[in-house]
Amino acid sequence: MIAFGLGLRQGLQRTIYPLSATATIGRAPNNTITVVHPTVSRKHAKLSLEGDTWVIEDLGSVNGVVFEGRRVDNLKLRPGDTFQIGGVEFYFFDMEVSQGKTQYLETVEILLAAVEDDPDYPGGASAEQRLQRIQDVIARIPLFSSLHESEYRQLVENAAFHVFDPGELIFQQGDPGASIYAVLDGKVWVFTKDDRDDELDLAVLGPREFFGEISFLSGKLRSKSVVTLETTVLAELSSGTMRKLMRKHPDVEKSLVKYRDDRFQHMAKMLAEARLRATA
Repeated sequence: MIAFGLGLRQGLQRTIYPLSATATIGRAPNNTITVVHPTVSRKHAKLSLEGDTWVIEDLGSVNGVVFEGRRVDNLKLRPGDTFQIGGVEFYFFDMEVSQGKTQYLETVEILLAAVEDDPDYPGGASAEQRLQRIQDVIARIPLFSSLHESEYRQLVENAAFHVFDPGELIFQQGDPGASIYAVLDGKVWVFTKDDRDDELDLAVLGPREFFGEISFLSGKLRSKSVVTLETTVLAELSSGTMRKLMRKHPDVEKSLVKYRDDRFQHMAKMLAEARLRATA
């Protein structure tokens, strides 16, 4: 069985976007693939399957879709092709996956293949062990505990997967963004700035934990910064995907609101203690 995907490398970050249905690429958060870059239009391009061939189509963007140095209106993609969306380069790939796998497991196998090919990713576990570990992590994220198996598989199918090296900034305080990130492997450090612009430690998050819900619920800029402490694999869930889920499962929204309120209280307490230390 063949599964298809798009790969993106920005600096040391690697991102895998599995392809299973028509997808849009753009800067706006309601795209299937959101790329925050000044050269990318809000609604830049569309990917669709025509027969057995994936085709990318320019949606009237400012900087276009560029292939082999020339701008194209549409392009039939072949495995190994690279193209540019504005100033961001993508590569198109296919991959043989095990017979009888669901789309969910195909997605995870694509992710694992990308990670296994990374020489910096820590060894010591077989691909099958890592596959099982990521499945277990996704199923045990408390936020999604009320979902049926088919629903969390669908959730993962709509996610983008990111592999970050240690010390990489995922987003910083003041950035725009409405997606939620779930930690599949590794650890991240969450911090904010106090009144003196000093870094204030808020949390270290690992597998089965998530972040980004404050901006998602409020629509405001990111209130915290997040940096990886080790090689980390994240699933990014878009605002559109999460809102569809909440319409079907109101308890997911209730859980998100509770997490947000608890984290707000914790951050307010830490900032108040920092002010007291500053005036002592």
